Amino acid sequence: MDDDSFQVDNSLRGILARAVLWTMICGITAIPSFVWARSEFSTPGMVVGVALFVAMYTMVSGTSAVARWRTSRLTDRTFRIGYFTRVVVSAIVPLGMALDLVPGIVSVSLVEAVMNPRIPAMSGGRGFFVTLVITLVQGTLLHITLGAYMLVVHLIQWWWVGKEYPKGHCRRCGYDLRASYEFGRCPECGAPCGPEARADRGTLGFSGTHADLAGNQARSASAAATSPDGPPGAGVPSPGTPPNRDGDPQAPARGQ
Repeated sequence: MDDDSFQVDNSLRGILARAVLWTMICGITAIPSFVWARSEFSTPGMVVGVALFVAMYTMVSGTSAVARWRTSRLTDRTFRIGYFTRVVVSAIVPLGMALDLVPGIVSVSLVEAVMNPRIPAMSGGRGFFVTLVITLVQGTLLHITLGAYMLVVHLIQWWWVGKEYPKGHCRRCGYDLRASYEFGRCPECGAPCGPEARADRGTLGFSGTHADLAGNQARSASAAATSPDGPPGAGVPSPGTPPNRDGDPQAPARGQ
């Protein structure tokens, strides 16, 4: 599939918009850690660590791979649920502090055990450099936890909703319809695509799950029943229909 189909806004305005978004998300989620560490660790070290995560998110969210993943409503919804949950939990500071407690203890113990004996002059106890590394390790552990939570959310949605193909694909078999949609049916399996697909042909504007297929089939059947030409196949002779006087089996005889 051509990567040009998954364009993202990497203009200066788009990059700044993503940077502001991730600054808000990372800033809110870092509040519990700042509350825990405000008296024992370097605040500038924590700020720089959070800024590095913001820069990473801003860069990664502007790639075509992430844009491709987000063409699936299921995956996009999983991301939204995951980060929304993380922000809400962190905004409720006591709950966020409880969530950050174990990763914080593990990261502090791990970094100080590795760094202090080896580079005491550079580490300076719990100064800027050690705090920066602890922030990065703790952030990584929290991201692993968040990733596990998102995986559970994704599996629950997949089980509840059913398998979902990316936008622009057949909802029954997954066939790419963006360049081949013509007559309202998938050329691969014959499933109805719905009347909205015609307007979205050649774009990423339509997708869905198997649950949407029944609605599309009902709409297609209703449209066929009310068509002046009758339902599909009306007027087509059945096998063995005798020809009319002109020898044409598909047209009624003159005078009938």
